[in-house]
Amino acid sequence: GRIARELKQKLACGGTTKNDRIELQGDHVQRVKKVLKEIGFAEDMIEIT
Repeated sequence: GRIARELKQKLACGGTTKNDRIELQGDHVQRVKKVLKEIGFAEDMIEIT
């Protein structure tokens, strides 16, 4: 989807979507949260596992 494409572009990594989840290649835990907030997600909506 659009969000996965934007994350992959901003983080310069590969990835895919599976079962309503975005899976990115590499260790981007700290940066993903920042990028999602920039896109417009509320911090309490972001769950990174």
